[in-house]
Amino acid sequence: MGIVIIIAGLGVFIYICNSMGSSDPNIDAPTESPTYVCRGCSVSTPHNQRTLSAAKSGKSGFFCKSCHHKWLEKKKAEQGYTNQGSGCMVVLAVPCLVCLGNYLIF
Repeated sequence: MGIVIIIAGLGVFIYICNSMGSSDPNIDAPTESPTYVCRGCSVSTPHNQRTLSAAKSGKSGFFCKSCHHKWLEKKKAEQGYTNQGSGCMVVLAVPCLVCLGNYLIF
């Protein structure tokens, strides 16, 4: 019985963590043009998943991949960014470890 709970818990953990970072691959293009002009370098660039998602959420100015990367690095440096997750792994790993420990001890 305990092993079934562990396997079910791991399945739920994997599903939740995979769905947290996924994006909808079927986003309809909310823009009139298939391209945009980069706000950083003024190069005409085709929309990608990131820019279509941003346009769908109401953004109107976009960066090309290179400028976006530079912007992210600048933002991280300004904020003293540390990579902190949502805690999903800890919330689900602790009960799994408790169940596993209980299963192994008894």
